[in-house]
Amino acid sequence: MKVYLHADDFGLTKKITDDILECIDAGVINSVSLMVNGYAFEYAVEQLIKRKDQKINLSLHVNLDQGTSITESKLLTDSKQHLNKGFEGLFWRNLFWIGTRKKQLEDEIYHEVEQQIIKALPLFAAMNLPLKIDGERCTHLIPVVFNAILKLSDKYPIRNIRI
Repeated sequence: MKVYLHADDFGLTKKITDDILECIDAGVINSVSLMVNGYAFEYAVEQLIKRKDQKINLSLHVNLDQGTSITESKLLTDSKQHLNKGFEGLFWRNLFWIGTRKKQLEDEIYHEVEQQIIKALPLFAAMNLPLKIDGERCTHLIPVVFNAILKLSDKYPIRNIRI
């Protein structure tokens, strides 16, 4: 049986990334979730590729919770395109919004998640790993987000979603 000791938020900041790398190098962690809209994304990618032989399990950490949106969004972000609705905001919007506004939310989530997948795919290919998905603060389990990921699985090679 293979046991994965996992760390989220890889690529969010250089400090968090360095702390996780220290654990990887010490053999404590063998699995990470990468935030493609993190402040240290490029650095994290560089470091993972250097450690390709260490067989690190990798997931895309879909982030609709913090940092800067990859796409232009009105319903997920503030005026500076910072993701700011959090799990609670997305959950309540999913629950109570209907009609045109709900459709706009679904579309914005779909496009943001798709762009995060597109940004992550080259790394998964370079590491010869299947695309796995999880989410910051489990936002990927909110039905509107989960449905977007399921739709995207018809278009992209998503192997699994952490539940």
